[in-house]
Amino acid sequence: MPNVTFLDTPGRLYDLYFLFILNFNKDIYLSDNTNIKRNQEEVSYYKALLESFPSISEDLRLFFQFDTSGNSLITRFYFDKKIPELVCGNYTLSSVRQELTNIPQVTENILLHYLPDLREDDRTACHNSIVHVNKVIKNSSHTAEIKAALYDFFIDPDSILRRLSDELLEKSFLLEQDCNRNHRLYHDLRDSFDFNSIQENLSSVKNGGTNLSSFENVYVFFCTYAKSIICTRYTEGAAVLILGSNYINILADLQNGKIYPDLKAFGQAISDTNRVSILDLIDKRGKISAKDVEQELELSAPNAYYHLSLMIKSGLLSATNVGKSVFYSINGEYIRSLKRRLDCYLDKKERM
Repeated sequence: MPNVTFLDTPGRLYDLYFLFILNFNKDIYLSDNTNIKRNQEEVSYYKALLESFPSISEDLRLFFQFDTSGNSLITRFYFDKKIPELVCGNYTLSSVRQELTNIPQVTENILLHYLPDLREDDRTACHNSIVHVNKVIKNSSHTAEIKAALYDFFIDPDSILRRLSDELLEKSFLLEQDCNRNHRLYHDLRDSFDFNSIQENLSSVKNGGTNLSSFENVYVFFCTYAKSIICTRYTEGAAVLILGSNYINILADLQNGKIYPDLKAFGQAISDTNRVSILDLIDKRGKISAKDVEQELELSAPNAYYHLSLMIKSGLLSATNVGKSVFYSINGEYIRSLKRRLDCYLDKKERM
């Protein structure tokens, strides 16, 4: 069994982000007409959470709006990418606010997230010419809301980033007060944590996916605002579990209701040519590391991790720790379940 370490600060940082994510993705969290069936109690909880905090500036949508794969810029670049620093205790809200003063780097992150297909010379031009970046934004396929947010950022990035930093700090004070009041909840979550049960349940839900037992260390971040979150992340020699306070009930619901893979999640997982190339690379080698993806596909480390994490999230890939490396392979049980799911669309004669 791995060494299990509970860390408070990363979970609180994720909860802080979640307040903003909830605000800009209300249609997902306040509706039961989504892939995740939400009962009325959960919807009421999210509404009450929004009402309990001061309003959030529309100018900040760019950082928290979900893309088609269910990811936000803030969690991609200022949480997922920072997992090694988070588990070492070297990344806090102060670190985030310091990074937000680096306008060229934030600009680069925005371009990578919202305009990932730009050539390097085009990205350079966007850094240097408001006319060029306006043209690129206009020709993109983003919604009017995202285009407006992109225009606003490139016109006055300093103002937008100061507002983001200030609002994160403001909401963090309120969150800290809640954390102090919820001290007992954090204590109970730790006491009730059962690694073997979690591993078994996650494997069942993800159709035989990631084996957390192969990792020497597992870090657990508990969230209270994002109470329904269940996700895994990886770093050198370690796995990270991000669990909402209601994770036990969510796992039970998934086991009872998620018989087949989510076709929408599968479609998103293979909707990018790089991710198809990753599948081909695994098919050829059997298993690969993130470094293999970087070298073979000529991707940066953040982009390689981004694509692999989406494929893990869908269940398409499994992750296994070997020494200090994480290796990714195709989740055979997921593929077999997917085949059974697609077979449902054949007529009875063809299925016989």
